[in-house]
Amino acid sequence: MVSFAAMIFLPFLSPHAALWLIAGSAIGFDLGIQTSLIAHQSIVYGIDPAARSRLNAILMTGVFVGMAAGGALGSLALAHWGWTGVTLVAAGAAALALGLRVWPAPGNRAVIAAR
Repeated sequence: MVSFAAMIFLPFLSPHAALWLIAGSAIGFDLGIQTSLIAHQSIVYGIDPAARSRLNAILMTGVFVGMAAGGALGSLALAHWGWTGVTLVAAGAAALALGLRVWPAPGNRAVIAAR
């Protein structure tokens, strides 16, 4: 989220600094995706050993659909609002994902409170 939020300043930077910011943001994005994928696959693999391949297929389908939707929203934002719109969409999507992750599900509140 931080790497994309920082890219909102891209139009104000020199081309040399902008290139470094894009490279750093791409590396940060890739590290975040890989970390998230490993974390979610470990959750999936711990659910039911007999259903690992099916659950992993559902996970990968969800990842594909999410990335395709993000690409579509990003291209629409670029067409309408330029680079600033793209970075705002990316930062907003990351903030939404973080909010969904940290917000406990209704059934999990008793488990969290018991710990």
